Amino acid sequence: MREFDHFLFYAVKASNNTVILDENDTRHAVKVLRLVHGDTFQVSCGDGIIHVCKLDVIQNSCASGIIIHSIPTDKITPEFNFFIGIPDKDAFESIVTDLTALGVNSITPLISSQCQKNWWENKWGKHDERLRGKMIAAMKQSLYPYLPVLNKPRILDQTCFINGLCITADYDGSSGITLDPSISTINCFIGPPGGFSTDECDLFRQNGFSFLRLGQTRLRTELAATAMRCALWQ
Repeated sequence: MREFDHFLFYAVKASNNTVILDENDTRHAVKVLRLVHGDTFQVSCGDGIIHVCKLDVIQNSCASGIIIHSIPTDKITPEFNFFIGIPDKDAFESIVTDLTALGVNSITPLISSQCQKNWWENKWGKHDERLRGKMIAAMKQSLYPYLPVLNKPRILDQTCFINGLCITADYDGSSGITLDPSISTINCFIGPPGGFSTDECDLFRQNGFSFLRLGQTRLRTELAATAMRCALWQ
């Protein structure tokens, strides 16, 4: 087995310093990693803490572990909040997966004037469950033990503009932005396929947004989200 700290499992912390892995993670731990009683593994609840555990028992296809010690992980700063003009469902799943791995704080689907399909309107709870599964998988792969907040879809209007530096991806924007080290929150707005409308861009300007060009070509929504997060890495 590879070193235990190459892998991170997800679990809800139970009582008495015990964690429970679900059936899928138990199968991976036992069948793939070949963990046996007493072996060490890492688990997080997505709250920024990695628990180092010893495998205890397997019951009803779910493994339990005893927490040996817990390691708090520093949160990435500044805090990144992403507001995404909703693309198709597969593209949005890709965005949620990638932004989780890149350590963002929150993801908000935006209903803007040029969103094309309304797949999100019915059974958001079901979509939320699937997207959360994608986020958990990305968290485990990245070894960064924080799950972003995934908000419900909301209409793009004045109430979306929260404290912090606000930046929108724009093909005609500036080629770079100098970030003040004192900035604690960056709010990134990515347009849907077709981009934000002229009226929406005017609203951004009225609220002091910065417009950032992410490259020499026009990018898809899902690629623009990843490119913006990487462009603003400090």
